Amino acid sequence: MRTTPKVLLALALVVGGLSPWLFSPFLHGKASGSQHPRVGRTDSDTRNEADARLGVARVTRKRWVQLDSTSEERGDEPTASSVWIPVRVNELKKDMMVGIRSYDGRWVARAVDTASSVASEPEKTWQVRFGKKGGVIFKSWAGTHLGLNREPKLNAQSRTVSDDEKFDVADASSVPSTPIGNPTIAARHASLPKTHAVFLTPRGRDGGKYAGVTQLPTDDAVDHPFESDQPTRHSISCKYTDDAAPHIRFYLYRRADCADADTCWRPLSAARKAARASAHPQEILGPVVPLAGSPKPLNTSSDSFGASELSFRRVLHAWGVLGPPVTPVMFLEPSDTVGQQLTREHSDFSVFTSFEHHKEFQTQPTYRGLFKDAFKKARTSESPAMAVYSNSDILFTSSLAESLAASFAFAAKWQAGGKVKLLVVGMRINTDMPAGVDLGRGEEDLDRVLTRLAATGKRYQSNAEDYFAVSRGLCDWGAMPDFIVGGVAFDNWLVGKYNRDAGAVVVDASDTILAVHQNHGAGRKDSHLQPKSRYNRELAAKHGSWSKGRVLDARFATLSTPWGEIIVVERRKLLFD
Repeated sequence: MRTTPKVLLALALVVGGLSPWLFSPFLHGKASGSQHPRVGRTDSDTRNEADARLGVARVTRKRWVQLDSTSEERGDEPTASSVWIPVRVNELKKDMMVGIRSYDGRWVARAVDTASSVASEPEKTWQVRFGKKGGVIFKSWAGTHLGLNREPKLNAQSRTVSDDEKFDVADASSVPSTPIGNPTIAARHASLPKTHAVFLTPRGRDGGKYAGVTQLPTDDAVDHPFESDQPTRHSISCKYTDDAAPHIRFYLYRRADCADADTCWRPLSAARKAARASAHPQEILGPVVPLAGSPKPLNTSSDSFGASELSFRRVLHAWGVLGPPVTPVMFLEPSDTVGQQLTREHSDFSVFTSFEHHKEFQTQPTYRGLFKDAFKKARTSESPAMAVYSNSDILFTSSLAESLAASFAFAAKWQAGGKVKLLVVGMRINTDMPAGVDLGRGEEDLDRVLTRLAATGKRYQSNAEDYFAVSRGLCDWGAMPDFIVGGVAFDNWLVGKYNRDAGAVVVDASDTILAVHQNHGAGRKDSHLQPKSRYNRELAAKHGSWSKGRVLDARFATLSTPWGEIIVVERRKLLFD
């Protein structure tokens, strides 16, 4: 039979009319008979090629309700704004510049000023990438990625990409949601393009659970769906399994006024460069910031885990070439004649052999005593704004002073002119130090050599804090418990104490303070077994424990921006108007 053009046209119209019914179950991840309670978690799930590339998750329900386009729940087809155009999951492309809005109409953003409630267009903009094995990656202007932390909450701190920074993005437009009780949020939600709603599901440690907006109560004990008109305390948590909850819906938009990362983010870079303060750290911190250490006596050969002479010489050189306001201080036992002789060869150091020792462990100094003396005996007419205590096998670069200045300025602004209560900590980088390494003559040489060596090392765990930078107003050190230097638990106790203190600012400076730890072989944890460590653990338990005592528990963190500025952000604050 001969097929006429009219017959072909009729067939095309029939197939075209049926295609949404034939293929939409596969486009929207609802293949007939599929009953997967988890979203996009296993590689064995059957996906078409586009789904695998985009990380599109299959969302299924035992009772699926098909809504037509006129449904109030579904909403009207969105209209484009001058900047943002709604996009569907299957429209995402590599390097597309997108925005993400939450169910209450706010934007997910990595803002420079997290004390503000408003973010600029560049701060709201994320660059889309795809994982080799699926998953969508959202990269910010800062070079960091939207991802999951251990709480589990979303942040935008990591510069590397793991499964915690990859998301399955699923079409949620046809999934009914429960009503929103708060009328203000319900009104904002009604303006969003319901036909473009998506679920975000991290692939990492809590994969299979939806990300959703939450409100934090005062005690931080539990999270609740975000139903408050006061958006000062909020986060995006990842622990929800009910796909009917409205607060787990997000909306994707494409930037219409710029085509790539350079043009989308350049205005932010230009504005920050123009506004960047040229103040030297001394103008913020004052003339002196003591950097104090108290090494094990070098002439005690039985101390297998103590500082070797070679390691100590490197510390003396590295600390000594750091520019102002950093001023190195060494607390040395009167019996440590070797350490005293080596230290006095460096005129930049202050050496103290008289300081508080523990009443029971009479040969052991206390942390409170060292901090008191670091503030009291500094080479300045007035007490320093900050002091740093560090283990005596850590090497720093010039970023130490810059990070402390940025943190102090942030804390002073955050605490609105009151007493600055600031604690800065960070994770070290374990590095095998070549025996003959040359650290150079000055600060620039030191920065270059340590940066190169750190690239060969590995960042250590977040519950081992090797340095503490504290403000003068953080606490009364004389009233502190008498923790013993060199014993465990003090670091986690101190960090936990101020992480739980709503009036204090605790900053994780791991991203900007390069703290290079010189590996010293076997026996590095022998001190954990000593009586002073048992004493410290008991003291910590008696005085509030070490809950929230990890570096990653800090509410705030430093970031190094692409234009060379160090800023401090509230780590988990991602929602802005």
